[in-house]
Amino acid sequence: SYLAGVMWLSLRFSPLYPASLVPLDNLLCAVSILVYLYGLVSPAATLVCLREQLTPTEVLRMKGMVVSGLVGSVFLLETTALLLHEADWWGHVTARYPAQSVLEPSVTVFAAYAVEAGVFIHRL
Repeated sequence: SYLAGVMWLSLRFSPLYPASLVPLDNLLCAVSILVYLYGLVSPAATLVCLREQLTPTEVLRMKGMVVSGLVGSVFLLETTALLLHEADWWGHVTARYPAQSVLEPSVTVFAAYAVEAGVFIHRL
């Protein structure tokens, strides 16, 4: 599930993020990136490697999970940007563009809910 990683990312981009957690940014970014990649690669690999063993319903579900993984992988961009920049990079961004401190967390949360809703609906 992308939800834990994306909720952390949303909190990280908000002004409510505790400064004491900033030293954990690299670790949390790396873990989140692995989750996003797994969410994309795992269903794609299942579809490619095990297609003959899957029922038509399972093939349909795997295709849906690949699409969800593609949508969810947009978080790779933000997380990688946070990983590759210095610790105060986001502070510089919000100093230059103050509205980002409100827009980015809310957009990230809504995107996470959209991905999770798509996965949930696909499983029904």
